[in-house]
Amino acid sequence: SNHHMSPSPRLRNELSRLLFERGWSDADLADRAGISRPRVNRLKNRRARPSVRDALLVSAALGVPIARVFELLDRSV
Repeated sequence: SNHHMSPSPRLRNELSRLLFERGWSDADLADRAGISRPRVNRLKNRRARPSVRDALLVSAALGVPIARVFELLDRSV
């Protein structure tokens, strides 16, 4: 059974890939985006729906369009 798996592991892994490409840890993203490390972890693992503020900060830090960030983080996608 795979009930414990994320509904969209590919998208979560996409955020991991973006961080990996930059050589960033979750903590680096948190520091650069100005959000807490636990918040980054919750977003990355899709345990929290991103606020517009979080998405703006993450998109600016990563240099990707905000719509892309919502695609990466929104559990409903």
